[in-house]
Amino acid sequence: MRPREVWITLALVSMTLAQAAGAVVPKPPSASASEPRKEQLRKEWQNYNQMVSDMKNDLFATLDKTELQTVNKIEIRVEGGLDGTKGDDVQNCYALMDNGHPAVLLGQGFLRSLWYFIESLIYAEKYRAYDKHEKYIGFVLTSWQSNLTAASENRPPRFIPSPSEYFHWNKATIDTVDEAASPVWAEAVACVLAHEVGHHVLKHTSRNYLAEPLPAKRRAEEDADAWATSTLCRAGHPPLFGGAAIAYLQALYDDLGSNTTHPADACRSRALFVASIEQADKFKDGLAAKGHTPADLRRVLKARLAQFDATGACKH
Repeated sequence: MRPREVWITLALVSMTLAQAAGAVVPKPPSASASEPRKEQLRKEWQNYNQMVSDMKNDLFATLDKTELQTVNKIEIRVEGGLDGTKGDDVQNCYALMDNGHPAVLLGQGFLRSLWYFIESLIYAEKYRAYDKHEKYIGFVLTSWQSNLTAASENRPPRFIPSPSEYFHWNKATIDTVDEAASPVWAEAVACVLAHEVGHHVLKHTSRNYLAEPLPAKRRAEEDADAWATSTLCRAGHPPLFGGAAIAYLQALYDDLGSNTTHPADACRSRALFVASIEQADKFKDGLAAKGHTPADLRRVLKARLAQFDATGACKH
């Protein structure tokens, strides 16, 4: 796993930026809900698809005519198991040509697990519960691996509880954590969506870049990051929120084995720090709504960037 201090740095910065976001997003279902599991999954899938549709309309409205035409042709959908057999193990998010048509698929399990990861990170920072965070993430990754095995054997997956269920938080703690986690999660999903759409806009999928040599694959990922960062900034969304998704994927791939097709994750996170500092003026409306200024944001991010660099996680 990534060193604890890097994860906590990402959480600190995400929480700072979240104060300027205030997005209202659908919360994943609770394992203790009275509805049958299948119905929980169905409602979650519907909510996620609606959220992603709304994001598409918001994120890409500022694109030029040519890029917007490309984006409008992309089918963006959440992939999940409405029968309850895949809801916890669809972790992938990817761009592809689906029967000749461009598509972006976001895993229902990925969206939910990312929410849990962010909840756990924020809880760790607010309550200095770092050991609990690491314990919970280890539990989630082990459970996810078990679900992959179950799926290969045509067995139903294990329902993975949220950190609030795993640690039996009281209502006050749940409300406090969820208030901070909600906008961070929404913006992290927006970053993932913009990255995958970028693969289509940059014509990576038309040449089947995944079949290319490793250096070309990594360059494609870097280019998709750069396109997503530019797009997010133009739309007034701080790209730094993508660090939460990167931290989660780092935990996932460190546990399962190296994800060598992608650039170094710590350096990807650092690039989001730098872009958010350089483009801080573009977030002034959202910051003003919470009584902050771009100068406030730059000051906080520069301090956090120094903490991040002190870990030595990225040799820039």
